[in-house]
Amino acid sequence: MAEALVDEIDHPDTGLVSRDFLRAELQTLRTDLIGTIWRVVLTVFGIQVVLVGVLVAILVEMLARGLT
Repeated sequence: MAEALVDEIDHPDTGLVSRDFLRAELQTLRTDLIGTIWRVVLTVFGIQVVLVGVLVAILVEMLARGLT
C-alpha cells in the first residue's frame, strides 16, 4: 500500500512529488548556485590578475624608456 502511494506521488501525471525528490532538487540547485558563484569569483580574480600584469608591463616599459 505504501509503495503504491509513493509511486502515485512520484508519478509525473499527478504533478505531485515526494519530499525526498524536493530535497534532492533543492540540493542540486544549491550546488549549481555555489558552482556559479565560484566561477564568477574566479573569473573576476583572473581578470584582475591580467590587468595588473598589463599595468606592471606598461610601468616597466615606461621606466625603461625613462632611464635610457
